[in-house]
Amino acid sequence: MVKNSAWIATVIVLLLCASTAVAKVDSEQAAELKTSLTPFGSERAGNADGTIPEWTGGLTPDKAPASWKAPNGHRPDPFAADKALFTITAKNMAEYADKLTEGQNALLKAYPESFKLPIYPSRRSHALPQWINENTFKNATTVELVDDGNGISDNTQAGTPFPLPQNGLEVIWNHLLRFQGIYSVVNNANNEVQPSGKYSLKHRGRTDNLFHFYNKNGVNGRLRNYAWTVTGPARFAGDGILAIDSVSAAKTPRKAWIYSAAERRVRRAPTLNFDSPDYSTTTYDDFELFNGSPERYDWKLVAKKEMYIPYNNYRVALPDLSYDDIHMRNHPNPEYLRYELHRVWVVEVTLKKGSRHIYSKRTFYVDEDSWNIVASDKYDGNGSLWRTSLSYIKNFYDVPLTNFTFFNHFDLKNGVYMTAGLTNEEKNSYDFSQTPPAESYFTPQALRRRGR
Repeated sequence: MVKNSAWIATVIVLLLCASTAVAKVDSEQAAELKTSLTPFGSERAGNADGTIPEWTGGLTPDKAPASWKAPNGHRPDPFAADKALFTITAKNMAEYADKLTEGQNALLKAYPESFKLPIYPSRRSHALPQWINENTFKNATTVELVDDGNGISDNTQAGTPFPLPQNGLEVIWNHLLRFQGIYSVVNNANNEVQPSGKYSLKHRGRTDNLFHFYNKNGVNGRLRNYAWTVTGPARFAGDGILAIDSVSAAKTPRKAWIYSAAERRVRRAPTLNFDSPDYSTTTYDDFELFNGSPERYDWKLVAKKEMYIPYNNYRVALPDLSYDDIHMRNHPNPEYLRYELHRVWVVEVTLKKGSRHIYSKRTFYVDEDSWNIVASDKYDGNGSLWRTSLSYIKNFYDVPLTNFTFFNHFDLKNGVYMTAGLTNEEKNSYDFSQTPPAESYFTPQALRRRGR
């Protein structure tokens, strides 16, 4: 059973969920991170009926599959022998509706003959380097929200800022600052699938992420540098994006630039944020299901609950699958996807009075272990469900960390969906082993030099 102390913390959350509390937790509460809670703040125990297991340390480098070799290759599935326990379909969805997002329920109703959720045994695979866990313990009693929730205090260590969250903003900051490595190089592709089932490659490219927040020498106010260089299709090859985020958007808003290879020109891009369109199914702050400043919404922590979410999705990322194999009409092929029962934090956000965004309301579902947003539902100005997104996460056990394999973004009104971040047909997958480049790599001048 879950220890009473963990549930006391949850009750406190619910009492404070409507406010933007800035109170730190006391040392007695923080001590639970070494007893009833995991080092990152989730409940260590499983659930009462055993369908969610106890966390026992997760997947660490010493537990990686023996077949794992290359630092930049496609990671073998450590759970390949698992069989689906059952499958949720349009016919039996009523039995499980309370453990599904509104978006999942909508997809089951919209595509009753083909959309389904294969449910596998729950594996609590998440793990982090020990030094990050130690910093998280320090954060619990020292970190506060500042600037009306649009930033966190300067004393934050490189770890989860709020392992015992007291409101929705603290949960979302845990997502924004979750560990994604110190430096990563990723080659992936984004495809848009029409209602007919035909799909087109929108962009293929290389992404460089340098996470200053996880600099072992201490946080210096910067969050990350992001550089993206397009390699295909040919008409876009050489285009690129550069974005630099700080830990406090109130003090230092995002700086961004776009390079057009056709014009051979770099431009400042102040609109590379919030609800500016990215693709036809997404806005810029839909990337990673939410990124950037939280300033335009009011954040409400609703509850922690058990839900069927994408988890341990290794199979769908392996190179023996082509993009043709993955894409189906209306949604990806469920044969290659994996869902598990996990506890998630449910956060509802509503647009602030006087603020602008095409989504009037959003609901985020945040994995209690890794702090990844694994699903989001988005509503139009009339309050109707418009779009829904899923993040297919897995543990990159060589680091270790848990992050997305790829995303799906569904437009429920026009039937178009996007698969973003696919790596199956790319030569290299996620590489966390390279030495971080100099700061000069993340400049407008370097962005232009990388273009053609």
